[in-house]
Amino acid sequence: MVYTEIKEVKGRKYYYRVVSVRKGRKVEKKRVYLGVDLDKKALLEKESEADKELRLLSSLLSEEERAFLEEVKKKY
Repeated sequence: MVYTEIKEVKGRKYYYRVVSVRKGRKVEKKRVYLGVDLDKKALLEKESEADKELRLLSSLLSEEERAFLEEVKKKY
């Protein structure tokens, strides 16, 4: 699940787009920094850009698995 995390430090709000990925028994978080003190419009734009970067499928598959899927796509 992808969500926006807000950390407040010294009165400033820092925004991060976060996705949690399970690897074995551990859960890792992958974060993309969006910016500081963003308004709603800027936040929505940054979130959509970060979602492209954090694409769920690419974070679940290894590089070898992605290469294999690309080969299968080319064959069909």
